[in-house]
Amino acid sequence: MQTFKQAKRDTKIMWVALTTAYKQNSDAFKTELQNIAHAFAEVEAEKERYLCRYGDVDIDNEALLEINVGGRIITATRSVLTQQKGSMLEATFSGRWEKRLQRDNLGRIFLDMNPDCFQAIIEHLVKMKYSSEPKTKKICQAYSKRKVEGDLSKMMKYFGIKIDQNMDHSTLQHDETIFDSDEAQVTIQDYF
Repeated sequence: MQTFKQAKRDTKIMWVALTTAYKQNSDAFKTELQNIAHAFAEVEAEKERYLCRYGDVDIDNEALLEINVGGRIITATRSVLTQQKGSMLEATFSGRWEKRLQRDNLGRIFLDMNPDCFQAIIEHLVKMKYSSEPKTKKICQAYSKRKVEGDLSKMMKYFGIKIDQNMDHSTLQHDETIFDSDEAQVTIQDYF
C-alpha cells in the first residue's frame, strides 16, 4: 500500500512539473507569436510606405504596357510580365516600383537590354500563360554567329524566369522565329 501511495505522490509531482513546464513553454510561444505578428505588421506597414513612395497603388493587372527595350517598343500585358511570382520580372512590373523605373522621353518604361532576347522571353511567357498543356515547357534559346549565345539565358536568369535544367538543350526545333536577321535568330522550343 505504501508503494501505491508513493507512486501516486510521484505521479502528482510529475504532473505538476509537466503542467508548469507546459504553461511556461506555452506562454513563451504565445509571446514569440506576438513578437512575430508585431514584426510582420511593421514589415507590412513599411511595405505600404514603400509602395506609396515608389509604386502605384492603382495598378491594372491587364493593362497594356509599352516598354522601350534597347530602342524597340515591345507591348505586353502586366499579367504576362508578372505571372512568375517572386521573379525579378514580376517585381519590376508589379507596380511596386513604378515610380522608380527608368523612362524614355515619352514616359514608357526603358530597359537597356537586348530587345530580341526580351521579346523571346515575352513570347515564352505568353505561351506559358495560354498553353492548354500545363506540363509543356516552352524554352527560348538564342544563337548567333556572334556572341548572342548565352545572352538570352543570362537575361532569363536575371529576371528569375524558371527553366527546367533537366531538359535536353542539344537539339533546337525551329517552331517559331521571333525575328529575322543575319546576325541572330531567337527560336522557341517545345519540351515536355
